[in-house]
Amino acid sequence: MGGGSATSAESPDGEVSLVECTVPPPPRCRCGTRFAESTTALALRGVPDSVRGLFDGKAFCTVGCVRVEFLEMFETLDGMLDSPAEAMLSDLRPSYSELARLFADLAHE
Repeated sequence: MGGGSATSAESPDGEVSLVECTVPPPPRCRCGTRFAESTTALALRGVPDSVRGLFDGKAFCTVGCVRVEFLEMFETLDGMLDSPAEAMLSDLRPSYSELARLFADLAHE
């Protein structure tokens, strides 16, 4: 695996991609895997500003963990339907659509 830091700037072609990056401690993957100092992990690159905050500071040990992160985000947003929070969902629909596009882009990796 390669080293170096990953940036979260949007890629020129507008597609999201997974990149290898060196993570500073003490980040851990969503699954609980801890990354030692200078460990190489996966991070998302090309994430649009509208949803970048959802991924800032996150590193993943496998592509499977990235996919589960997306699926949980979808589940959370879906859970807001038919709830008092549904009024907020109209504001989140563009973000939901962007997440779906990013998830589809990752399926091609």
